[in-house]
Amino acid sequence: MQRQNIDYAYISRYSEGNEAWFEIEKRFTNIDKPRQSCIYNNFFIIRLQWFYKSERIQTFLQELIRDDFFLREYIGDGCVHAAMLDIDRNARTKQLKLLEYGHNFHLYIRNIRGSFYNGNLHEFYQDVADSCDHLLSINTERTGIKKVKI
Repeated sequence: MQRQNIDYAYISRYSEGNEAWFEIEKRFTNIDKPRQSCIYNNFFIIRLQWFYKSERIQTFLQELIRDDFFLREYIGDGCVHAAMLDIDRNARTKQLKLLEYGHNFHLYIRNIRGSFYNGNLHEFYQDVADSCDHLLSINTERTGIKKVKI
C-alpha cells in the first residue's frame, strides 16, 4: 500500500439496492439514482490518514450517524465504503484480483469464474462449519478440498 501509494484496496464488488440514504449520498456524490455497486469489505485495506483527514468523508459519515439514521435504516457498510470512494474521486484504489480469499461461503479464487467445487455439497458445508479445527485449502485444479489440521 505504501509503496504503491494506495488509499484503499479491496477484493471485489457486489450489487445491493439501497434507497434509504439516497438523498444524503446524492448531496455528497452527485449521483442521480440509488447506488447498486458496493464494495465487498470482509477484506479491505485502508490508509487511515486518508480516511480521517478527508473532511468530506467525515461529514458524510456524521450525516449517516446523525439522529441514529445509520441504525434506523439498513445501510450496508460495503455501500458506505463505495460511497466514500465516490466522494473522494482522488482516492487511489486497487482491486486485489490476484489475492485468493475466503470468508464463510464467499470464496474469491484467482482465474476461477462460477462454480469450482464439484464434491458433495453437504460435506462442504460441514467442513466449513468445522473450520475452527482445520484449515481448508481449495484445490482449484481438482475442484476439491484439502484439510490441514491446526
